[in-house]
Amino acid sequence: MVKENHLTTREQVTHYTKAGGGCESCHPKIEAILARIGGEEVKKPPPPPPAKRKMTNLQKIKLVQEALEREIIPPMRADGGDLELIDMDGNTVYVALRGTCSFCPSSEFTLKKYVESKLRELVSPDIVLREVKP
Repeated sequence: MVKENHLTTREQVTHYTKAGGGCESCHPKIEAILARIGGEEVKKPPPPPPAKRKMTNLQKIKLVQEALEREIIPPMRADGGDLELIDMDGNTVYVALRGTCSFCPSSEFTLKKYVESKLRELVSPDIVLREVKP
């Protein structure tokens, strides 16, 4: 009946035969039959994403250091500036600007719009950046 009537989804079988329209307990059997005879298997909703594990402080510090060294500091050095990680307290990252960045009028923009946003993207959306002045 499924092949003859070109039924390819569980909804089509239910509509045509009324099977599974009430209690829905036979839905897995209908899907198995459709899969066996070459029909399209009804897509089940994806499982919920796994809960994110909370990072330890050491893991977070390591990620911040890696992000700074790999993604953030090289472009700053290319312009004659630099950045030093001073400390971390929870989600607050303390940094000091070095080189030409230390006296640049755009340093606040660099810290908030570039460094902080990059750390939020690469490490945690909860990161807050604070500048330590010499």
